[in-house]
Amino acid sequence: MSEMKCRCPIWAHGKVRGRTIRKSLETLNWEAGRNIVKEWEETGVERGGVTVTEACDKFYSYAQANGAKTATLGKYKLLFNELKAEFGKRAVDSLSVDELRGYRETWTVGQVTARGKIGRMRAFFKFCESSRWMTSNPASGLK
Repeated sequence: MSEMKCRCPIWAHGKVRGRTIRKSLETLNWEAGRNIVKEWEETGVERGGVTVTEACDKFYSYAQANGAKTATLGKYKLLFNELKAEFGKRAVDSLSVDELRGYRETWTVGQVTARGKIGRMRAFFKFCESSRWMTSNPASGLK
């Protein structure tokens, strides 16, 4: 493919992991543009997007700064280790209710423990939503 002679930035239009993308790649170089799109397809994260791993770390720091008890922090740490292993490099806004339901189905804990864990997931995704990293809380659909 030959380079275009105009000086217009290259735009991407399409879907990455079910999310519609229509934005400037902020480059005039076709090869750089292809590399950006390839990265999006591999990771599901746009430049500037927040991964599940980054969001977990930011929430944990936020909870510590707000004086969460040691036991609560320990429970968040366990949950976040699981979330990172399952969805780590994915963008938080790429996760769906169905994916979280599938993740929930892998748990082998009792009902009371599961209820607490779902509550922590809801709090985490509410934090992500209030941080404007996602538009809705996928954990609100979990029971």
